[in-house]
Amino acid sequence: MDLPRRGCAGDKREESASPLNVPMEKPWERPSHIHVSAVAEIGLAQIATWVRAGRQVTHMTQQHVENISGVDQTVISRLENGRLHSIRLVRLAAVIGAIYDPRPRPSRWD
Repeated sequence: MDLPRRGCAGDKREESASPLNVPMEKPWERPSHIHVSAVAEIGLAQIATWVRAGRQVTHMTQQHVENISGVDQTVISRLENGRLHSIRLVRLAAVIGAIYDPRPRPSRWD
């Protein structure tokens, strides 16, 4: 008994129009389901400037902030460069808290 095999050259079934079968115009861009208004864009840019300036004034690297806050360095980078459109408030507070924590920092960063 011959069973039809999937993916064979003789298979005449039409492939479904799955999103995975449609080529992307810009494969490096992820589709965004979050629509950000112009006012929100201004706010995000201001937060980015504030976080970066605070980190630089305190002589911290993004890795230092990650070590203290627990927020991944790539997230911090995207936040500072205005490429992060969504972050939980608690995570943002952890980043800001790590930067502006008044307690003495260790002399050597881990």
